[in-house]
Amino acid sequence: AMCYTMHLGAVAAALLRHHNSKPIQDIMQRIDKDCLVGTLSYSDPETGSHFWYPISSGAEETGNGWKVRKKASWTTSGGFADWYIVQTTSPGFNGNYSDLSCFLVMGNEVKNSWGTLATTDKLIKENPKMVGGFVRATIKALRYLRQDKEGTISAMVKFSGVSREQATRVYNDIIGTFTRNGAVDDETQRNDLAIIRQVVNANETLPNARAYDFSFALEADQQLNKAGWKP
Repeated sequence: AMCYTMHLGAVAAALLRHHNSKPIQDIMQRIDKDCLVGTLSYSDPETGSHFWYPISSGAEETGNGWKVRKKASWTTSGGFADWYIVQTTSPGFNGNYSDLSCFLVMGNEVKNSWGTLATTDKLIKENPKMVGGFVRATIKALRYLRQDKEGTISAMVKFSGVSREQATRVYNDIIGTFTRNGAVDDETQRNDLAIIRQVVNANETLPNARAYDFSFALEADQQLNKAGWKP
């Protein structure tokens, strides 16, 4: 119910500015045919549901458009929506919280990585061969997922007990969130750590290298490429 409600809210917000916006017009024209799910991202981790006071967010103009920084307490359909209406303080914000802006952000533009593998430094040091083997198998699985859509959907139907329609939708929603080599860039890492810091109410800014180690993934990807491995 909440996914549907937030979708309606996003549609209403988009329609308010659709007259002179080709990207919004394109979404509205395809929203039913392509089943494009939208959502609102208004909340703020510092103020909860007080969406009129987004002190953790902001936006700035760049040479390529807009860089939007949004930290939300929650975003219904986050990570699955095809497009977002995001509220932040306006570019050039000077402390007046009546000066807010909304931005259309497409799902593939959101730089966060939620599907991750976690382990400990202890295990990496004591059994790097096992860790490397596990990561290598994961990279091979990701390649299979990308290459064999129908096989992946059939496996989801068999082992999850969902309908084929549901499995197809889940596949289409999440396949684009997986990177090809299992690693993400520095900006995405920083975004993830900032969210985690908000959730656990920590003050320390953790360097990327202390939280992430993609060396196993990058090495496995290089080895598979060198060997010409394909699913």
